[in-house]
Amino acid sequence: MASKQRTANTTSKAAPHKKDTGSGRRTGIWIFSFVILVVIIVTFIGAPIVSRSAGSGNLVFGSYAGQDIVYSQGNYFDHEKNLIAQRLQDSGQQTNSQNEVYQVWRQAFVDTAFHQAVMIQAHRAGLIVSGSAVDTQIAKDPQFLDQNGQFSVQKYNTTSNGDKFRLRGYLQQQLVQQQYVTDELNGVHLSSKAIDFISSMASPERRFDFVSYSYADFPDSKVIEYGTANEKKFQRISLSVITINSNQGEADAVHQQLLNKTASFADLARAHSSDMYADKGGDMGWTYYYQIATDFADPSVLDKVFQLKAGEYSSVLKTTYGWVIYRVNEPAQKPDFTNKDTVKIVRDYMSSFERGIVEDYLVSEEKAIKTSAETKGFAAAAATAGRSVSLTNYFPINYGNEQLFQQVSAVDPKLSLSAGVSRQDFFTQLFGLTGKQISNPIVLGNNVMIFQLADQRDASQSTISDLKTNLPQTAQQFQAQDVQTAIFESSKLVDNFNQTFAQYVYTAPKK
Repeated sequence: MASKQRTANTTSKAAPHKKDTGSGRRTGIWIFSFVILVVIIVTFIGAPIVSRSAGSGNLVFGSYAGQDIVYSQGNYFDHEKNLIAQRLQDSGQQTNSQNEVYQVWRQAFVDTAFHQAVMIQAHRAGLIVSGSAVDTQIAKDPQFLDQNGQFSVQKYNTTSNGDKFRLRGYLQQQLVQQQYVTDELNGVHLSSKAIDFISSMASPERRFDFVSYSYADFPDSKVIEYGTANEKKFQRISLSVITINSNQGEADAVHQQLLNKTASFADLARAHSSDMYADKGGDMGWTYYYQIATDFADPSVLDKVFQLKAGEYSSVLKTTYGWVIYRVNEPAQKPDFTNKDTVKIVRDYMSSFERGIVEDYLVSEEKAIKTSAETKGFAAAAATAGRSVSLTNYFPINYGNEQLFQQVSAVDPKLSLSAGVSRQDFFTQLFGLTGKQISNPIVLGNNVMIFQLADQRDASQSTISDLKTNLPQTAQQFQAQDVQTAIFESSKLVDNFNQTFAQYVYTAPKK
């Protein structure tokens, strides 16, 4: 924590970068205004497109601790927005979409919100910077450098006093922020006992033989068996639809026009329908019974629709979101389970909605291998079942797959173990195995696996050495993450960015 009335009178150092750990939990909102991680480039760098209702051009995008987060010409927000856009433009990419403009402005808002929170804390701590430190930064500013990279008094003197005043204020705030962040992170220390304890978690490392079944191994015969037993779900029909969300009276009136033939179905769909098919005259194309059955509290009302002939209309049907009227373009067709495409449709349905059936079958296959292995051995039992034995890399109990330790992975990168890294039962089973014991079947994503311990060892000295070396920096990263979380998940932050951006910055594309 910054000490009271601490004065930073040193030249600015390069801003520290947060190391990319590769962990999904390490990504998220970028932290610190000097950490820029945006992958798009915009040529829009200048002032915002402000509507008249924005008054003087000062835009309020939210607040932190009751203080408005404001955009205005020349303020911190404006500097960040221009800096981000310029860096991206310098990368050589050229694009100009509204989405990319949004990304630049959004990042500038995030930076400014963090900056504002830090400045509040720095003010409470009494942290200030000297005028000479600001002068040093001004002397390094690119706009005042000549062709030889030296400070040009002439360029500085030709700059307006207003611009120099705003730049000086911006640089002063940047120096305060950098000093505060440095004080916070340098205050993180790990004792030797803590380092030794964390390092001990790198051992033991184990590797395992395993047999894996994926959902793709669920046999076609079982798929067809399910499809045949549930034939109605896989009927298909070509339909057009009119969706009415307002009230049944409007739906009945539209239906009567269809019966009276005063307007075509397509015209009525374009005029009244409120779904994604309206612009196409209501044409849904081919659809399966199961795809629309979930729209109805009682799916059996669809039975009559699937009995209609080409050109016929359904009655007005109540759905969970409104009312619909169907027209049959081509009558219903029963599923042909000799057709590979039909079998794939059923398989995909089962993978989404009948996972239990698939998993139960694969678990039973793995249990059979485990039972057989008690007499034949693991490899022989797998071979008898027509399966191959795969091997993991060495890894310790690394819950969450933290980058500090060896990663939980298979030798074959196509065989992912990532679904197990945040599950206690996964590590409990694997690190509870002894001798030639085989684990119970474990469902990992779309795979079912059984494991047998292949080998165990202590982490190498080089691994322990690297771990101890990197731990202080890792502790700082964790502290940085805590600071980030405290700010951006705080009730003190009011985020109205999207509303303000949409009203005053975004310009709708011309039709």
